[in-house]
Amino acid sequence: MNTNSRQVFDKFSEIFATVIPHAGSKIRRLAVYKRILFCPRAVPPHRKEVLGYCVLMLISAVSFCHSNEGQTDYLQNLLERVSHDRLYEDPYWQTLIHYTSGISGVRSRIDDPDFFLSAEGMVNPHAELRATVEAIFQEDRSGSRDVICKFIARYSWLKQVLELDDSVFVIDDSCEYFEVARNLQPRSASIVFPAAHMNSPASMFGHTLLLVNTPAKSKLLSHAVNYSASTEETLGLIFAFKGIFGLYRGYFSVMPYYEKVQEYGDIDQRDIWEYKLNLTELEVNQMLMHLWELKNIYSDYFFFSENCSYNLLFLLDAARRDSNLAARLNAWVIPTDTIKLIREAGFVESVEYRPSKATRIRHISAALDANGNASAKAVLDGSMAPGQILSEPFSDDEKIRILDLVIETSQYMHAKKKWPKRRYFDTFLPASQARSTLGIPESDFYSYEVPESPEVSHNSGRMSVGIQSFRDEEFISIGYRPAYHDHQDPGAGFITGAQIQFLDLNINYRIDDNRIELEHLDLIDIVSLSPRDEIFKSVSWRFSTGFLTETLADENHLLYRLDVGAGLSIPGELFDLKFGLIETELQLGGALEQNYSLGIGAALGILTSVTDWWTLEFGLKNINYELGHEHHAVSCSLKQGIVVDRNLSFNVELTREKDFGKYFTDFRATCNIYF
Repeated sequence: MNTNSRQVFDKFSEIFATVIPHAGSKIRRLAVYKRILFCPRAVPPHRKEVLGYCVLMLISAVSFCHSNEGQTDYLQNLLERVSHDRLYEDPYWQTLIHYTSGISGVRSRIDDPDFFLSAEGMVNPHAELRATVEAIFQEDRSGSRDVICKFIARYSWLKQVLELDDSVFVIDDSCEYFEVARNLQPRSASIVFPAAHMNSPASMFGHTLLLVNTPAKSKLLSHAVNYSASTEETLGLIFAFKGIFGLYRGYFSVMPYYEKVQEYGDIDQRDIWEYKLNLTELEVNQMLMHLWELKNIYSDYFFFSENCSYNLLFLLDAARRDSNLAARLNAWVIPTDTIKLIREAGFVESVEYRPSKATRIRHISAALDANGNASAKAVLDGSMAPGQILSEPFSDDEKIRILDLVIETSQYMHAKKKWPKRRYFDTFLPASQARSTLGIPESDFYSYEVPESPEVSHNSGRMSVGIQSFRDEEFISIGYRPAYHDHQDPGAGFITGAQIQFLDLNINYRIDDNRIELEHLDLIDIVSLSPRDEIFKSVSWRFSTGFLTETLADENHLLYRLDVGAGLSIPGELFDLKFGLIETELQLGGALEQNYSLGIGAALGILTSVTDWWTLEFGLKNINYELGHEHHAVSCSLKQGIVVDRNLSFNVELTREKDFGKYFTDFRATCNIYF
């Protein structure tokens, strides 16, 4: 090829590459044509040059037209398909952007503006989809690649539904997501549910994690995906207030699973339930692609609705495209309800129970007699060296249990920061050395009785209807409670002594004169009767606030009430729990002298499950109101819960009380339906 021919070709190549900078594979094909057309051994010189010029002109013309008009037409065709096929209404697109429908229309549950490519994307699925297609198909191929790498799940879905041309939509595995996926090697996934903490009724709402299982031999080395509020707040009341009203930002985070096991199982005394999901590797990867899109993206965190469980459902919907789990929930999102939903939707392959350290300690202690527990306590107190257990008159099995109890308890005390490091090592190491001389017991040496799993519990909402006789009048009693559990509700899946209720409403219809009046509206009612023993020195407590109707001077008046108490609960053989609380109560209302009444007193009671279907609670309460409106309130009550089915029960209550100088007897029988 002569110099002029090469100059002409190079000039065309320069023009081609400048005008159509993103032709991609076309430029590579052009280089091949150059080598073929201008090979000196291919054809005679004059024919080579003529043929080369002709083919080059043809390629340049076609490529130029196709790369400008063709690229524009291709994008326009895609946008027309988006509108014509109404792809923005596709359930999977709604899942990827977390759209939900409400009274005001469609809105994304994600609040971070960085998640949207359209200024209207939060409320306009069509605009967001158009903006996504335009961003992927932009002329700046490096910018297009950045969008694809950031929104890899969107691109994967669009590529499938729009049948995108691989020669135009090219992405290699240099994107950071692919490197992360290669290192992670996801194989399967599980939902992790830590059960309620014995001394924290609020934990009855639970918490859910997503566990991504990898080829690692130990599951503890797998990765836990957690959604939570971003806060360093330590004051519980402020945290509760901000969490209820969505004043925190919620983020997804990924951490080693062993950290969460230590947090929940070793420190918080919460048993852990692992629900292995039957997701395929493809579905797990689809889920992780969507999780990648949510990296550093926030949503406003609401304790009762947009919480950990609710947001994890979007990940499962991204994994299995026809599931649509997030849309099936009510306004209140209780983690146990999401576990039930996941199981009913056919996601759960198997269930595994992981007892907490507190459960293991109690289990070992229950297997020892009084002498064995006393010896373990002596070692823990420092009055006996761990090695002395080996010379005590116990069987080898008893020695193993005593030393295991010492080891487990010392680990717990260290994890809870109740023991300094020196005391921990001085107890744990000698106990471990003594224990190592006794060998390994049989595999079923510590066979744990697996409790009923959380998903067998009753539904969180409750409607009640019944009859009531009070103050020599008869009523029809109607109650509604959106969440969650009291002592007389069916106890399967719950811990004994824990109660938490929100917005518990009860109204009475007076049969004689057809009047309706509010009996009470408990905004929040929490009771924690946590058993106290030698190791777990728990404090029982209660917090209740709301409105109730009281009779003063033969007239009914609405009062605001705040009741706070603390005390002890003792487990027993005849009754599950015996408890005593010191309580203080504040009442506010215009019918009271000085508009308030403040008193202090005590409450005593027993709580027990007589059978699997019959719960009984007996209580005495005495409060002296010495400030403001002075009066004396004393009551004696017997409450019974009778379980018919998981979501059907009956309550029978009998109360005798004296308040504001008058005696009353209250009898109530109700039927409860849980939904």
